[in-house]
Amino acid sequence: MDGVWVAVVTPLILLLVLFLALARVASWYKRVPPNKFMIVFGKGQRGTGGGEIVTSGGRIVWPIINEAAFMEFKLYNLPVRVERVPTKNLVPLTVDAVVQVRIKNEESAMRAAANLFLGREDEIAGTVQQVLEGKLREILATMDVEEVNQNRELFASQVQEVAVQALAPMGLGIVNFSIREIIDHDHYLENLAARRVAEVNRDAQIAQAEAAKEAAVRSAQAQQEAEVAKALAEARIAEAQKERDIKAAAFKRETEVARAEAEIAYAQRQAVLEQDLAREKKKVELVETEADIQIAARRVEAQERLLEAEVRKPAEARRYQTEQEAEAAKYATIARAQAEKEQEIARAEAQAIAMERKGKAEAEALRATQLAEAEVQKARMLAEAEGIRAKLLAEAEGIRAKGLAEAEALRMAGLAKAEALEKEAEALAKMNEAGKLQMVVNVLPEVARALAEPLSRVERIVLISGGGDGKGGVGIGALFGEVARMLPQIQETLKATTGVDLLGTLEQRLQVVREGPALADG
Repeated sequence: MDGVWVAVVTPLILLLVLFLALARVASWYKRVPPNKFMIVFGKGQRGTGGGEIVTSGGRIVWPIINEAAFMEFKLYNLPVRVERVPTKNLVPLTVDAVVQVRIKNEESAMRAAANLFLGREDEIAGTVQQVLEGKLREILATMDVEEVNQNRELFASQVQEVAVQALAPMGLGIVNFSIREIIDHDHYLENLAARRVAEVNRDAQIAQAEAAKEAAVRSAQAQQEAEVAKALAEARIAEAQKERDIKAAAFKRETEVARAEAEIAYAQRQAVLEQDLAREKKKVELVETEADIQIAARRVEAQERLLEAEVRKPAEARRYQTEQEAEAAKYATIARAQAEKEQEIARAEAQAIAMERKGKAEAEALRATQLAEAEVQKARMLAEAEGIRAKLLAEAEGIRAKGLAEAEALRMAGLAKAEALEKEAEALAKMNEAGKLQMVVNVLPEVARALAEPLSRVERIVLISGGGDGKGGVGIGALFGEVARMLPQIQETLKATTGVDLLGTLEQRLQVVREGPALADG
């Protein structure tokens, strides 16, 4: 039984001893968390500088032979402040900054940190603060106040750069460094800012003035360019209006020329018709004159047969007077027709010239529409002219027929009168000298009236006499004197033009009258 107990207890004891041994060995195994590193130091360590660095996993630390210690990869947020540090331009500044520091995850850095701070981790913050304060002072001494204030990033980077170099032998690294505040106790920055504000205000005012000046210049330039563009546009508009006016004037001129040509053609046609009418009237007048001449001729023949030499001469004078009056009427009619023709031609030419001058300014604008109107007007005028011509021809024919009828009536009256004169002549032939003398006396008033008839048409006679007869007569006496002097001239003129010797005839008649009593006495 004792053997059985021993056989049972012995394995249990061995298992217990093995369990206790394993538990002891397990207690010697050290695990390393991610935020720490382990330093194993003692006999037989592979590391240099006093221990082996273990950053992950774990290992067995043999008691008595080895010993292990842990350090954290802790992030230290440390304030850094330096007060009244003189800058390069000797302006004191107070700088308040913050830095984040930790042990670098490098074997050499961890070994250096373990050598310096193992078991004294609380000294890391003070050491870092002292190092950074010193570096801040160094960097501030090399920079101006303006540089520190205006370029804080550069200032922080320079501090971080020199601090990193200083902390590297300690196994520490700077994660972040930033400047929180820069205090200027002497108000240098404020004064500088005020000066800069004044300069900025001055520069702003100058810039504003320059901008206003430039704006005014550009505005003036723009206005000038606008005026130039406006002037060019107005010039182009004026040129276009000029071309339009020129074309309008050309169109209007052509229209007015066509209208003037139509009116001139109408006036010429009317003048031709009036000339035809004048010719017809002249023919009628010639017929009337011929009738008068024939009547006068028959009358003269009757008087020649009736009164022989004494009666023939006055009759010839009356015939000649009638012929002269007819000729004068004829020439007056011709002259009047010619004058009317020339007047119409002159009027037409004046109207044509006036219309041409007027048309030069208006014809172009109305050419397209008024050419057709001018043609229509021309055709209408020609039609009217033809109507007027036909009317005038009809009137002329009527006048001619009337003249012929009147001439025939005059001829018949003349024949009747001639027959009466023949009978009267036969009666006169039977008369004695006293009767003939009485006939001559009766004829003399008619002759005097015929001689005075041209003067009856004169409205006013102004007689200017200087008393050339040596008697100095004026007024009515001078008029009688002038008449007395004119009688021989009239006699000579009548004798030269008509062949009638009025004084001779009268003397013959007086001689007959004087001889009559003598014959009676004998």
